[in-house]
Amino acid sequence: MRSRFLGILLKLQALWDAAEGGQAGPTEPPTGLANLTLMNNQGIYTVWVAVGTPPQLQECLVDMTSSDSYFISNKLQDCSRAPKTCAFVFEENMSSTLYYYPSTFPSFVSTAANFTGSFASDNVLLGIDVLPNGVEWDGGYSLTNTTFGLAQNGTGYGTDACVVGLGLKNGESCVTTMENGEVSPVYDNLPIAMKNQGFVNRASYSVYLNTWTSKTGFVLFGGIDHAKYHGNLSIVPLVDYAVDASLGTKLVGNPTDFQVVLNGISVSDGNRTVPIASMNFAVSLSLGNTLTTLPASVVKPLAKVLGLASVYEELEYVFPCDREASIVFDLSGVEIAVPLSEYAYSLDANMTDGSPACAMLMTVQDDPLWCLGDPFVRAAYIYVDLELFLAAIAPVKYTIESDVEMAAANGSISGAHPAPHYNASKLTSAINVTAGNTTFFPIVEISAAPKLRITFWAIFSSILFLTL
Repeated sequence: MRSRFLGILLKLQALWDAAEGGQAGPTEPPTGLANLTLMNNQGIYTVWVAVGTPPQLQECLVDMTSSDSYFISNKLQDCSRAPKTCAFVFEENMSSTLYYYPSTFPSFVSTAANFTGSFASDNVLLGIDVLPNGVEWDGGYSLTNTTFGLAQNGTGYGTDACVVGLGLKNGESCVTTMENGEVSPVYDNLPIAMKNQGFVNRASYSVYLNTWTSKTGFVLFGGIDHAKYHGNLSIVPLVDYAVDASLGTKLVGNPTDFQVVLNGISVSDGNRTVPIASMNFAVSLSLGNTLTTLPASVVKPLAKVLGLASVYEELEYVFPCDREASIVFDLSGVEIAVPLSEYAYSLDANMTDGSPACAMLMTVQDDPLWCLGDPFVRAAYIYVDLELFLAAIAPVKYTIESDVEMAAANGSISGAHPAPHYNASKLTSAINVTAGNTTFFPIVEISAAPKLRITFWAIFSSILFLTL
């Protein structure tokens, strides 16, 4: 293992030296496009990157809800003492090109992962694959002086994995918030840096996760693969909605997250459709959330129609894995049907009818930061423009075919049209439940005593990821 890892580091250094010398590796990407391969680790999407000089290999989570990229510092207590819980650690003193921002620069803070640290900049290599025989340069993108956070203090969830953040610049953790809700970003995050350093013509990208069981998907910076969706792309606006502890819930001048308006949810089995609820509230359609989170007033009637068995105070659910139906989401008049199989996480348990039990990758969340999550993203092809604050979506088409187009400099998208309700995206908090007493399936309980509590940790505690 040690000799293999040393070989990887030496090859990474050679790749960086080639990039510094004006070469982009053996397979140079088309001008204006940059493809990033995503690895599917049982529903956890990661990417290989290398940081510093010499390059240090990292496997990081990919997160559209995070505007900051960050790496786990060797100074983090949980990673510097036995037993170590961090798979990859960035050794700060080993990089000759690491630059720490002065004390006047805001500290790095991750509320989701419960740690703090410093902002710094260094060289970052993207577009590498780690294979059994070493590192392969997949097109390759060498970003210089790239700003990121260093997790140096704190404990808890998130301290074991670095993150490649693909969020909007306005959502940076060091952003300055004005009294009127306007925000002032401090630095160019990774998607903006991809444009500013000449890899793409526009700060935009599309996401294709492929099927639940596929090993890889991709993020395509600066372009759209027209072969990967059915019909036409529909443009929906990102809503100017933010939740801030000091401001309360209010509109802000520019979006801080990839939130769109959810107008309705229904359930279909191919023969009939049952409306569950109509609403006009903001939901995030970002990659990086394994679960779909929605308010109880939506999840409970949805669970009733689908015949889901509650395992914890009607917050989390299980169901027979072989059930066939789709949850249909209406986003500004664009309907995306997500098969129930996209929400099925297989458990080591059976239902009382003897069928295999699956956890529902959907849960109740009280606060209004609701998210459609990765199950939705797998069922849709999504293109986001970080300059015009819009998204273009269509039902996904799983295929090995490709028809890639570079994003136009002015942001226009060939063949795309505004969603039917593009100009009617007014946010309200009201939810009109229309499900009634209709049910598609009978409720079948899980055969376990006591009942399992299906939480994020229970579902994924057995998943071993971020390993060489």
